[in-house]
Amino acid sequence: SVFHRVPLIRLEQKVVRPFELEDVERLLQVREATTFLAARNAAMLLLLLDTGIRVSELTGLDVGDIDLETGRALVRNGEGRKQRVVAFGPRVGEALSLSMAYCGYDAGPLFETKEGSACRCGGSRRSAGGSGGGQE
Repeated sequence: SVFHRVPLIRLEQKVVRPFELEDVERLLQVREATTFLAARNAAMLLLLLDTGIRVSELTGLDVGDIDLETGRALVRNGEGRKQRVVAFGPRVGEALSLSMAYCGYDAGPLFETKEGSACRCGGSRRSAGGSGGGQE
């Protein structure tokens, strides 16, 4: 093959340090879930941390993809357009339940903006406390 003389380039792999429990607790204490946005943001954060799904997968979830009884979510737009089921714990279920109660809906996007449109990927930076370009 022509490529046998081409040296392989080894890219440095970054090791991502997971959040410590104290970090998560601090993030959740910033706002108590007493408003729509606080409840939604807490549910989003907990679901991301508990399941490991990508932000794009999170924002693609519909209410019907969540089964609070079994603690499972159907991720329909996963990498490679594959579907999979992820499990989440009781605390995430409570946060999702509260978030859905604030919204009062039983169909459509699981996470919406305060204007009622579906959250998009760019919104994660701002709602998580970062700066720029996101939506609340």
